[in-house]
Amino acid sequence: MPAGQNDILPNNDFENLFGDYDNPLLNGCEYYLPNETNRINSNHKLKLMHLNIHSIPSKINELKNLLGTLAEAGHEIDIILLCETFLNDYNAHNFNLPGYILEETHRQRKKQGGVAIFINSKIKYKLRKDISIFDEGSFESIFIEIMCNSKNLVLGECYRVPNTNPDHFIECYSSIVDKVNKENKNLVIGTDQNLDLLKIETHTQTANFFNYNLSAGLLAMVTKPTRITHQSATLIDNFYVKSNSVYESKSAVIVSDLSDHYPCLLFMDKDCIKIKEPLQFSQRNLSDEAMINIKNDLKNIDWNFLENASVDEGYDFLSAKILQSLDTHAPEKQVTIPARYVIRDPWMTKGLIKSSQTCHHMYSKVRNAGHNTPEYIEYKQFRNQYNSLKRFVKNKYYADKINEFKDNSAKLWKMLNILIGKSSDKTTLTDSFLINGQVSSNPNEISNGFCKYFTNIGRELSSQIPSPNGSVHDYLSPFPNRNSLFFTPTDEEEVIKIIKSLKNKKSTGYDHISNALVKEIVYEVAKPLSIIANKSLSLGQFPDSMKLAKVIPIYKSKDSQEFCNYRPISLLPAMSKILEKIVYKRLYHFLTINEILYSSQYGFRNNHSTVNAITEL
Repeated sequence: MPAGQNDILPNNDFENLFGDYDNPLLNGCEYYLPNETNRINSNHKLKLMHLNIHSIPSKINELKNLLGTLAEAGHEIDIILLCETFLNDYNAHNFNLPGYILEETHRQRKKQGGVAIFINSKIKYKLRKDISIFDEGSFESIFIEIMCNSKNLVLGECYRVPNTNPDHFIECYSSIVDKVNKENKNLVIGTDQNLDLLKIETHTQTANFFNYNLSAGLLAMVTKPTRITHQSATLIDNFYVKSNSVYESKSAVIVSDLSDHYPCLLFMDKDCIKIKEPLQFSQRNLSDEAMINIKNDLKNIDWNFLENASVDEGYDFLSAKILQSLDTHAPEKQVTIPARYVIRDPWMTKGLIKSSQTCHHMYSKVRNAGHNTPEYIEYKQFRNQYNSLKRFVKNKYYADKINEFKDNSAKLWKMLNILIGKSSDKTTLTDSFLINGQVSSNPNEISNGFCKYFTNIGRELSSQIPSPNGSVHDYLSPFPNRNSLFFTPTDEEEVIKIIKSLKNKKSTGYDHISNALVKEIVYEVAKPLSIIANKSLSLGQFPDSMKLAKVIPIYKSKDSQEFCNYRPISLLPAMSKILEKIVYKRLYHFLTINEILYSSQYGFRNNHSTVNAITEL
């Protein structure tokens, strides 16, 4: 039997109050413990959860644990609707769930409150700011629209702050519903309405709210109290659904002490939802055998052709020969990046998971009991011990990791980013952007939008900088330098030394040749590169193909659909860095021996640092 099926206020049950209401869904909603949800026989395509979480920052670990338990029971939640998130400008982007995209709106003037939606990264959607009313401290909502093959589904979360005007809530709520109904789209709304549906016979505004939903074609899916204390049981959380498949939908209430509200689940038949194309990238298998064959190919090439070729012809010939050998012995293969699913934190041991389930089970037996009863006191003692042990295990895990990675900054920062919730999951990036006031998913429009923004932002920012009072000549010696700069030729030895100093990166520019590959074939390409470099130095020409960069937008924070929240990085051809370092070495030597650099120029100079700048200041 599902948890607590017949032990909560049977005389005031929603089904009994509205037995004459022709709704076949009313008998389907029951209570379940998280680890017992495998009893829910659901083959539905779309699974949703609503919860008044009462602080994401303090409950994120428990939320992950609950989602992990539900997934093990066969219910991987696609959409998570949350209210009372307690997020703000400083922490809003530090609480991510692997495999989900977070859309949220938080308060600016007041504390607490806020609404959020976690969307499975595979689902195609767009943010509906036009209907997301956010009246801070009164009516707070957020909505998205899920792309479907036929009729799209608008889905969102609405929160009525306690002790605020119910009529204002109904007015805001109805304006959203009326607009969606005019668009002729399916609709799902998760709510903490703070209007108790068990009292619709005695409370006018609650009756008005319930009747409005009926008139708008929205059915209330949750029929059990969702907030229970030893003094009261109220039905204030719900899903309101308007859909062709509503009569095949199921709902459930999860008995959990994660919050003072119970999580509500909704299972819908929406198999027409559009799924994003999986992220793919090209990869070569540079095995030992492949590298031996590639090196042999390059050794047998007659590089004397380069002596009479132009700089551009020489570099294009070299890169073409490398790619030809790569395609022969290590052809590119498409690799799909799998979407990441929610998993428990790495410090969550099997013992803690079992204790969590015991805690939920004990809570299910005392949720209507007084706080002074022996059963509740026993539950509270167990819960406190569990929470204390959980904090100890978490602290010890990360303390051990910090100590383990103290000499490896890359692993240390990766672990710290995981700790603060900073996601590096590339499957959670948005595929739609706001362009000229309209949300677009067209790749060409997005590419052009990024190009326009990155091209103009520098000019726009520089125009806002006031003109300096001084001149660049104030930082130069008053005596002109009489020596001339001469680019001495390079040789294979210098080229080899420079290549070996490159970082061992596998990322590539447009030419698909990485630093790591160049370092592997260093002795085979040293001669042709030295010929090309010397011709470049003598003629003052830089190969055009080396100037092409692959520009990658990197998401920073805030609204992921705004271009201004991305920064560009440019991936240049790996071999362009070799020629760059050859020129840099000669230019820097000339500036140094002739004392041309300003004495207080501390950045980007050997044996200079911020310590020098601070000392002078």
